Amino acid sequence: MWAVFKTFVDQFRNRSPLPLFVWVDREEVSYIPLSKKQNTFVHFSFSDQDLKIIRIYLLVFFMFLPLSFASMAFVLTRRSTLFTQIMNPIKGLKKFGNDIRITSWLKETPPDYRILKLAMRFQIWLSNYPLYVIVLTAVFINVDPLEFPVTRVVVFMLSSSTSSPIEPTLISLLIRSTLIIIFLTDLLKAVNAFFIVGLMVVCSASEVLQVLTSLNSRIAQRVVWSGRNLQEREVKLYRELLIWMGFTNQNFCRFAVPPLIFFGVSFLIFGIYGSIRMRDQMQVVIYLLVPIASFLAFLFVVLLIPEAAKVFERSNLYLVMTRRSLRRGTLEEKVFRSLRPMGIQVASFGLVKNDLMKIVIRVLTENTCNLLITF
Repeated sequence: MWAVFKTFVDQFRNRSPLPLFVWVDREEVSYIPLSKKQNTFVHFSFSDQDLKIIRIYLLVFFMFLPLSFASMAFVLTRRSTLFTQIMNPIKGLKKFGNDIRITSWLKETPPDYRILKLAMRFQIWLSNYPLYVIVLTAVFINVDPLEFPVTRVVVFMLSSSTSSPIEPTLISLLIRSTLIIIFLTDLLKAVNAFFIVGLMVVCSASEVLQVLTSLNSRIAQRVVWSGRNLQEREVKLYRELLIWMGFTNQNFCRFAVPPLIFFGVSFLIFGIYGSIRMRDQMQVVIYLLVPIASFLAFLFVVLLIPEAAKVFERSNLYLVMTRRSLRRGTLEEKVFRSLRPMGIQVASFGLVKNDLMKIVIRVLTENTCNLLITF
């Protein structure tokens, strides 16, 4: 996964670079301040048409996307050092867990995240090529939300001059393309960062907890009526993981996850609705933007939420199984009763659990059906 994260950082190296440098071999990320001249943008040009019928829908549709990732954009621009503090401890925690796995003679191998890695690379590819072409096509055929205000301002400013009538159109096109490329670059950077870093955090925590749970299961099979001899390193690993997860929740998850869930689900609802209703009202190139953007949002639902829920479920399972294998009143049993389950914090709403996936699916189906029936 570190190679995928490096690909993501290098993706924006020549457009809107991140102040980060990834060491894949050492599994570390370093903070490197940027100079003032490290932003370059590319411009395209296409044919000019008019499809005002879909401008309102696109405006409402994409209103929810920046709201979903505004917190990640803030972290990328103002708190980039937070990435080093969150991601660099992952290597030590996984190494600690692997040492316990080896010395305990566990036969289980670490989980293979091949599908998740492919999903990460596919999202990076989508944000590199198709989305830019489709969005800029929308600009050149005048269906973007900036077409009306920018064109009016340009025409007003050039109305007193004797310029050619084509100049306001070209100037408006150039201004809108520049603004939208800047906005889209930062938006995709926030989207990819949330998806990739989020998966790396939850998968790493889940992998370490799987080691502890597997170790507990094996020891519990050998213990019948005798108490379990608790090893200190298990408690140490769990506490270190709990502290790291608490830091991640306090500095990022508690304020970034709630808007992602609320606005992200709303974005997906409008995307599914548009993929069905707007099929015959948009040109093919513009229509592709809706299902592609909806698919990216769908990846968050089917991949990120279940993996985040595994952190709580496995930590809770580990604590329950350990308490059952210990004698009541012993010091070890009291130590484990003082520990609490860990997970991804959703502000004051609690931790991400399996029930969240059921709620999201129910909200998606009910509200999408309501939109299709009403409009």
